[in-house]
Amino acid sequence: MPVRSIVLFGHVAGLLAVFVGFAFEWVSLSLLRQSRVAEPGSPIARLRRTLPRIYGMGFALLLVSGMYLARTLGAFGTPWVRLSLALLVLMGLVGAPTVRAHASAPDGSTLPHAPLARLWASLATRMALGLTAVLVMIDKPTMKTSLLLAGGAVAIALTFTVLASTLAGGDREIAGSN
Repeated sequence: MPVRSIVLFGHVAGLLAVFVGFAFEWVSLSLLRQSRVAEPGSPIARLRRTLPRIYGMGFALLLVSGMYLARTLGAFGTPWVRLSLALLVLMGLVGAPTVRAHASAPDGSTLPHAPLARLWASLATRMALGLTAVLVMIDKPTMKTSLLLAGGAVAIALTFTVLASTLAGGDREIAGSN
């Protein structure tokens, strides 16, 4: 089996790990919305504590395999590779505070004064950026088109987050609110 096939498989596996992390975070936020606090040792608490490992493994696989593929194909200078790398970094920057909040909860059960709408906005933005990166890698558009896609995806994600937050009762806090 050629090395490139193994690396490409690692790249796809990294992508799947990141989106599995998104799904786990979605489930944990949905459950937290219902109860505000997860019992220590509950499945929600354990799920939330695993997020940094899932995201870390996925992003590491994506980054290392993607850089290898771009180098071997001579594609580092192409707009779609540069934008996808930028989107990956941006996803990490947007998600770091949220994932850190999940991981730093004393027993995985509560988030210290974390506005629920902000957590949903972070997740929706990262999902939009991730889906944009996938689309850009498949279609390989120009930089202008890629940037328009990324901006549009983030705008749509934030719009839906604001609407959902408004319909759900605003920007209430998890754990620590009355």
